[in-house]
Amino acid sequence: MPLVRIDIMQGRPPEVIRELHERVAALVAEILDAPIERVRTYITQFPPQAWGIGGVPADVARGSEVEARRRAALARDGGTDGGPDGGSDGGPDGGSDGGTDGGPDGGSDRGVGGA
Repeated sequence: MPLVRIDIMQGRPPEVIRELHERVAALVAEILDAPIERVRTYITQFPPQAWGIGGVPADVARGSEVEARRRAALARDGGTDGGPDGGSDGGPDGGSDGGTDGGPDGGSDRGVGGA
């Protein structure tokens, strides 16, 4: 039984994660000539502050990308981000609830960067 593990930063929409599972499993099944039902995929998503790039946390090294993904996730959810525009997210824009926004990533808006 092949197992493929993928580590990425949080923040991608659920449909992208589903597609990643599907396409990786199909590719592995094809290459290994194995039934797709035997292929396992495991995707771990990390918050950007836990992901380092050249010794710098991703929320710093890729701050604009992290912020763009955070805002895209909020737009998908129809929520507010808590920054200067009025919501409460605890993100880099000064919100106050420690980073929860009830979004698709389990409630954390801090993990919306890309690896």
